[in-house]
Amino acid sequence: MLLLTRTVDVVIGSRPAILDSSIASTHFLNYQVVAVAAPDHPITRLQPGVSALREQMWLLGPSAAGDTGVIPGLLRRINVPEDRQRIFQSHAAALEEAKRGKGAGPGPVVHRFAGSRERRPVAGGGPVPAGAGSMEHPYPE
Repeated sequence: MLLLTRTVDVVIGSRPAILDSSIASTHFLNYQVVAVAAPDHPITRLQPGVSALREQMWLLGPSAAGDTGVIPGLLRRINVPEDRQRIFQSHAAALEEAKRGKGAGPGPVVHRFAGSRERRPVAGGGPVPAGAGSMEHPYPE
């Protein structure tokens, strides 16, 4: 771990499952994610349930490749098959593909993102699984 070797002084991200006792952490952010798609994507005209979401092509950032965290947990909870998951090198690249109507992906709980109408939550109150998490600010004591 970069903090333990003092290669870096500060890291911002989700709290690791195991945190060395010499590392302290401060909780500073809660967040939620929901499935998002382009406004003209067919799934936005539905009240999709888990099975409809499972069938979508999921456009994902690198956090989906891990075993822990909000996104892997969400994918497991709705049982998205691996062949329906496309992982990009960045979350921004995944969301760009979602904006182009190529599938759905996890995004922040917003109706408009950065002042535009390019993405929106897939569901409007239906039984769509959402994920929630928090960010930690770990630092050596």
